[in-house]
Amino acid sequence: MCRIIKNIFLANIAFFLVITLLCGTFFLRYGLYGYDTSIQCGFWYVFLRSDCMVTYGYLLLHTIFLDWVIINTLVLVILLVSKKTPSPFASMGISFAIMYLGNLEVINNIVSTPFVTRIFSFLPVNALNILGVALVPTIKLGNIDIYWFYILEISYVIAFIFFYVWLMRQEYKNKSINKVV
Repeated sequence: MCRIIKNIFLANIAFFLVITLLCGTFFLRYGLYGYDTSIQCGFWYVFLRSDCMVTYGYLLLHTIFLDWVIINTLVLVILLVSKKTPSPFASMGISFAIMYLGNLEVINNIVSTPFVTRIFSFLPVNALNILGVALVPTIKLGNIDIYWFYILEISYVIAFIFFYVWLMRQEYKNKSINKVV
């Protein structure tokens, strides 16, 4: 099995173990109590400003899916960075910069406009924060509300496919070069 698939497999095992542990403990403690509650009516008052008309259960499902896609995309980005950099320290530094720079809370203190918020919400550190994603203003197309987490999910799925194809092509190209030599 190639290195790309092994790394994605390992990341998925770790991800699903953590999600199972977190969701399992909450389910054992609270059951399904509150999952059908609108996020504006819930315990956390942070969602009062959100225009997402969803329930906590719906938001949880989208959180799990979005986090899963982001983690898999980050694995591919880190593999690509490690292939393109000369040393492990450089690849670690660039990978940490990709993952953690551009925190939306810092950016909003400097410039706070919906456009800037939407642009910086694509960065992994912000996309993994569902509290911040739920506060990004909804896009309205006529009678249709497009919540921002839908856009992030689609964007990260496209990014995952792009990086996966790119890395697999490089892998096969390296294998064919090694066979010739």
